Amino acid sequence: MINQHISDLSSKTANTPKKKAVIQAKISPSGQISSPKKMPLVSSNPSPRKFSGFADGFRGDLYLTIKLLLPGVIKSVYNLNDKQIVKLFSRTFNCSQEDMVRDLEQGDVSETVRIFFEQSKSCPPAAKSLLTIQEVDEFLTQLSKLSKEEEQQNLLQEVASRCTANDLKCIIRLIKHDLKMNAGAKHVLDALDPNAYEAFKASRNLHDVVERVLKNQQESQPGMKKILSVQAALMTPVQPMLAEACKSIEYAMKK
Repeated sequence: MINQHISDLSSKTANTPKKKAVIQAKISPSGQISSPKKMPLVSSNPSPRKFSGFADGFRGDLYLTIKLLLPGVIKSVYNLNDKQIVKLFSRTFNCSQEDMVRDLEQGDVSETVRIFFEQSKSCPPAAKSLLTIQEVDEFLTQLSKLSKEEEQQNLLQEVASRCTANDLKCIIRLIKHDLKMNAGAKHVLDALDPNAYEAFKASRNLHDVVERVLKNQQESQPGMKKILSVQAALMTPVQPMLAEACKSIEYAMKK
């Protein structure tokens, strides 16, 4: 299911090509040629919402879907680096760790795991994807609580036995906090509500933002839409910003 969401969202990042208007001249009964008036060009939105309509009519777990689409924003610590991941999966796949390390030089550990998973005889990938996003989230939560190598390998082997090659590739990217879909928090949250990204920056509470958006949708009247309010909460950390250089104390006090 996660692969499907990523594919759907990534495909929407490409701008829709503009259609060229065709103007055809007309000949009147008297033999005169006349051309129709030019229609005014409709200017395109300078900053289109790339994922517009993403949440419209969605019936699944919206919070969990967005959480998994933003692993670099909603982070968990899994105590695994690239070489540790390769080491554990080389045992699971019963393949050469050195071969996996050489392939890792290409720079994408998730691709390395996928390739050797497809070649594995001892732990072949599933033919069809059956994992739900709830099961993936539960697995990641369990993994974040483990620090011993043997426990990590047992859990990874258990989930790999239920994965297709692309499923496992996606899970590794979740562990690495990067789905590589060329879209950040602003793109995804803007599709939820025009103010969702600003509200998240102010509160850093994704669950609260999603709940308030859903509440607004339920309370909205036909033909009208309630806009999400941006509000900060006490004792909530905010995302740090770079300070502006000031040439004098007076300028700093003015700012």
